[in-house]
Formats: sequence, structure tokens, C-alpha cells
Amino acid sequence: MKQPCAITILLSGLLSSAAFGQPAATTPAFETADVHVTAPGGPSRDVGFIPGGRFEARGATMLRLISVAYGVDDDARILGGPAWLDTGKFDIIAKAPAGTPQTALQPMLQALLADRFKLAVHNDTKPLPIFALIAGKRPLFKESAAPGEAECRMNAVEGVRTYTCHNMTMEGFVERLPNVAAAYLNHPLMDFTGLKGTYDFALHWTGRNAALPAKSGDTDPPTPITVFEAVDKQLGLKIESRQQPSPVIVVDHVNQTPTDNAPGVTKTLPPAPTEFEVAEIKVSKPGTPQNGSVNPGRIEVFSITLKEMLNFAYNFEEESITGAPKWTDTDHFDLIAKTPTAVPFEDMRVMLQNLIVQKFKFTFHKEDQPMPVFALNVGKRTPKLKDADPANRSACTRTPGDGTVTYACQNTTMAQLAEKVRGVAPGYITRPVVDLTALKGAFDFAITWTPSQLMGGAAGRGGADPAMASTPTGGLTFFEAIDKQLGLKLESQKYPQPVMVIDHLERLPAEN
Repeated sequence: MKQPCAITILLSGLLSSAAFGQPAATTPAFETADVHVTAPGGPSRDVGFIPGGRFEARGATMLRLISVAYGVDDDARILGGPAWLDTGKFDIIAKAPAGTPQTALQPMLQALLADRFKLAVHNDTKPLPIFALIAGKRPLFKESAAPGEAECRMNAVEGVRTYTCHNMTMEGFVERLPNVAAAYLNHPLMDFTGLKGTYDFALHWTGRNAALPAKSGDTDPPTPITVFEAVDKQLGLKIESRQQPSPVIVVDHVNQTPTDNAPGVTKTLPPAPTEFEVAEIKVSKPGTPQNGSVNPGRIEVFSITLKEMLNFAYNFEEESITGAPKWTDTDHFDLIAKTPTAVPFEDMRVMLQNLIVQKFKFTFHKEDQPMPVFALNVGKRTPKLKDADPANRSACTRTPGDGTVTYACQNTTMAQLAEKVRGVAPGYITRPVVDLTALKGAFDFAITWTPSQLMGGAAGRGGADPAMASTPTGGLTFFEAIDKQLGLKLESQKYPQPVMVIDHLERLPAEN
């Protein structure tokens, strides 16, 4: 199956940081705000502050909104709250008075959540898991020879990652390393080395669960090295697990239904822009490599097909676009477009849709058609699911291990599992998952499997249907784990799914 266009994942959210705590009584409020529950099937993308005094969220959970409002970058630091805290979704568009500084927007969001959802939180300190960087018997690196800016650069070749740092303090190192070794460092990393200088060093490790290719003539496969082993052997430091008293936010109360908007609120919000200020789509020159960037207010992508462009603009997977002429897969285009100011991603989608309609005289309609899916069914075994305590917050955690991945969920329905599972095991789940179990209620469960890249056969190569792949390595595929550990089955079949049916397209001529 063709992978989604890489350009669709380049946009990163705009977040600000703020200290934990309730909004002050004198906190200024947003000038106007549209707050409502996300419609079924609505987008779940943008959450962030936008230059010009705006905040926008589309399909954001309350957990995510609290995280942004209070500058919490680790969900484990938000405790308590109802079961729906990480499942109920909301749309918010809010505008601050003219001239409001960007630093005032987070307190405004705190006040908005308190007003419209009756959110009440308090600060506390709880022991939470961390990784501690400590000095070994003898550090294996030297202080920087000359002053300069602190920097680190990452290079990855065939599963081996090299992280080279110059003029780096230990404090700076512990801030950066979790960003490039997240599969290993799934808790905050803190500096306990006592080292106060600036240093030059290079660190080499293997991506967790990476399948290292054997070179021609080698009798033994390459030996992987974890980031923990690398820090020990190459830097003379150690990373150890600890429980550390940490600041947390405790949710005391929050309503699932926001209070009603003020009458006519949507009329007081500036209308969302529907067209780019400047935009161009043209046929790519032969040999143009595919690359690009998407930033708030600007899109620059090169050598993409119209199918990929439609996927990007309308959020339909390429396999769900039907009636398309062959050239939509073969002709390549360059797209450059900009807006006067930064705008949310979803607004840029609308602008791109209008541009495609204008340039290609594009028309389409939506309908349900039988499409390949993975159906989640009850297997021959009795389901091994524990009834959940409804008071517990619905949550799932994906934890990579050495040669395994574990996905543990509490108070989670089968419909929620079907929605989440594609992002949990992407090497196996290459199409939508549909819940056909008919199991009611919510459950606690855990699944442990072998990552697809470590499996032999089609499961490791992404070739044939991974649900039918063999397991010569002795590990468990995701499909086998679902069967043996939960008593459920994921089976390939066709099931009605929304598709885009193209009614009309006009091909762009190549430029002379």
C-alpha cells in the first residue's frame, strides 16, 4: 500500500509554555469565543496559538486543551479528571482584543476553560518516573576547546544514529536527548551529573527495534546498542530510572458539555480566509525531486501528484479516491502558496481545495463504497478483556521494549481501540479498522507484539497482506497478539467506507 504523502505530516503545532496554576482573577478574557463539541467525523488537527491574538483547536480532547493551557508537555503530569478527559473532543475558535501580547493568551485559555467547562484544577507534587543522568567513574569526553554556540546534530544511517554535540552543557544535553531518542526515553531526563562545563562529544546508538542490515560477507549480523549502553560506554555516564517528586496538575472538576455560546458569536469572529494571497500550481520539470515544507501561512511542495494533493487538501487517502484518470498518479506538480498572515492548518486545507477547483476545474461527490479494511471481530476464544472501572480515565500507553511493543489500555471501548490501533502498529495496520465485535462497555487490557521490522516474511517487508504473514522468527505479529492475548481477531475484508468520486478534472498542460 502506498504511504500517505509525507508532506501531510510536516506541520507542527504552535505551543507556548506557562507555569502550572489557575488563572488569576484579573486575567483578561478573550474578546469572543466559539466553543462547541466536535461533530462526528470532524477533523482532529490544529491546537495552538496563532499570531494576531487567536487560539484555535479542532477535535481537541480536554486533556490536550489543559496541556496547552498550562504548558504541560507530559500527559502523565495531568492527574484525575473524568473518564472522557482524553476521548471527548471539542472545537474552539477564540480571538483576543487587539494588541494583546502573545504571553497573555495562555492565561486567557485557562480562564476560557474555567468559564465554559467549569474546569477547576490545583497544583500538587507527586512521585513520577524519570530518567536520571549521573556521572560514572570517569567521563570519557573533554571540555570544549574554544567558546561557541551550543549545538547538536543528528545523523541516521541504516538504523545507526549519531548525535554530535559541541559546546554542550549537561543541562542542555538532557533537554535535547529525549527528542532524538524518544523510543528509549519515554520519561523526562534530568541532570544529576554535577558537571558544569561545556563539552564536545559524539554518541552512537541503534534505533530501538531497528533491523540492522547485514553487510555482504558478514557472518554475524550487526550488534545493536541501546542509548543507555551508548551513554555508558561512550560518554562514561549512566542513565538510570528513578521516581522523582514532580509538579503535577490535578483536575478537580470539568463539565463535558460547554456552556452555550453568546448569541451571534460566529458573526463577531473574523471570517476564515478561503483563498491564498499568492498561489501557483504548475507541472514539475522532469527529474524534480519530491520535497517541500508546510508552515502556518505558507506551502511549498515540489513534484507531488494530484492524488497526493487531494489527499493533503481533502484528507482522503489515495486508495479512497475513485474515478481518477491515470495521469493523477503520474503527472507531478509544484505548489507554492502563501497567506498574508499565519492561519490554521484546516483553513489552509480550504484554501487549497478552492485552488484545486480553480486550476483543474475539479468536481466530485462523496459516497460509501466497499473498501478494504481490517475488521475487529470476536475470535473463537472467549475475549480476555477485564471490565473497566468506569471511574478511571480512559487512556492508552504505547511502550517500546527491546524486541517488543506493549500497548496497555484502561477504560477503553472496542470502538476506541479500532480508532487508535492504526497509529499504534503502523507496520501492520495499513488500512482503516472497523469495530464489528458488538462488545459493549469499556475494558482494561494489554497487547504485546514484535515490531514488524523485526519479523520475517511479509510482516517485516510490508509486502503481502500482513494479516496473513508468517512468523519464522518466533515472535508475535500484532494480529497474533490480538488473537492470543485478547481473544479477538483482525481480519481483512471489504466494508462500506466514505470515498471521493471524481466527476470532472482537466489536465494542466506542461509549460514550454
